[in-house]
Amino acid sequence: MIVILGSVDVRPDSLESALKLALEHCARSREEPGCVSHDCFQAVGRPNILQFVEVWSDMTVLRAHFALTDSKQFAAEIGKLAGSPPTMRILKAEELG
Repeated sequence: MIVILGSVDVRPDSLESALKLALEHCARSREEPGCVSHDCFQAVGRPNILQFVEVWSDMTVLRAHFALTDSKQFAAEIGKLAGSPPTMRILKAEELG
């Protein structure tokens, strides 16, 4: 299982646009083969911080997700709305129970 933890600090004047993009991207991604979950959250006390938590079945499906035009376009658009570069951690996870 592959887990992605992403974060973007959105400029205050771009928050509404960023939320719309995030919701659309999450919904679209959930329909892809191998997507276990794909969600976006606003940080409590810091509403301009959007945090993404994604779970994918394996690296093959994740690479296919990254290769999609829609995914590339989302990354470019959300980056334009950010006050600093977005971050992303890709982790290999093992369920322990």
